[in-house]
Amino acid sequence: MELGKTMAKNIPMHSIRICVFIPTYNNINQLKLAIKSWKKIPEVSIYVGIDGSTDGTKEWLESENIPYLNHDNNVNKGRSATRNLSFELIQKFDWIIYMDSDMEFTGTIKELNSDFFNTVWVGSIQYKKPKNNWVSYLETRGASQVTQGDKVRFKDFSTGLVAIPTFLLQQTEGFDTNFVHYGGEDLEMGIQLQRRGANFRKSNLLNAQCNENKTLEFALKQMEEFGSTGLHYIHQKHGDLPPFYSINRNIPPMIIALAKFGINIPNTFIRNKCIHLLVWSAVKKGYSNKI
Repeated sequence: MELGKTMAKNIPMHSIRICVFIPTYNNINQLKLAIKSWKKIPEVSIYVGIDGSTDGTKEWLESENIPYLNHDNNVNKGRSATRNLSFELIQKFDWIIYMDSDMEFTGTIKELNSDFFNTVWVGSIQYKKPKNNWVSYLETRGASQVTQGDKVRFKDFSTGLVAIPTFLLQQTEGFDTNFVHYGGEDLEMGIQLQRRGANFRKSNLLNAQCNENKTLEFALKQMEEFGSTGLHYIHQKHGDLPPFYSINRNIPPMIIALAKFGINIPNTFIRNKCIHLLVWSAVKKGYSNKI
């Protein structure tokens, strides 16, 4: 925390160095839109992290003179390893903004100044229409529940859209590459940052539109996978923290059956409550059937 205050005093506002790091895997069409959305902000340097893409991403970036980082031999290593490529940029920049390649930036970088070098700004994400049940549910969860400048729980940290001071990143161990299945790497990084004095806050200025089209059925399968792998690993690595899900709590099967029925009703509030029950049930099922 004190290191952040020291840096804030010594870095003039006009010399703050900011980059956006966009990890991608075989998503060239949406990646082009993501990069285009950042070109309107010349103060930000654009870098792409290639996770073994074979769809012409590397060739297109080279033709556009857009810098990129990739793994040796262009292998696919997954989300954590690809985000760790950004650590090569730590000495060059004061802030790294992470944004997924299926997003288009629509905000500003006004908050990334010398007064907030101990703050992790969790951005705001709006989902493009038409919105399915899963996307509508996401808009009510995590950092979406708080307003501009409010504190965000470290467990709601996500690299979908976030700005992190590089001095804080430098103190971490990086994104844990033991997360080889879906889910958990962002939560684990949130734990690391929180233990290093990070101040998590919501930003409505740092915002983007997302092209998310994941179905509820697919999302629930991913949550089950997180329960069977990532959640076990987090509990093992950070055993001093309380469980993040009520994994020992039992909900009667009849309630789960009603929740499955409830996802089709028009009332948004009740539908989202039903989806939340199904998410919890999927995580618990996965946790009980550890891979």
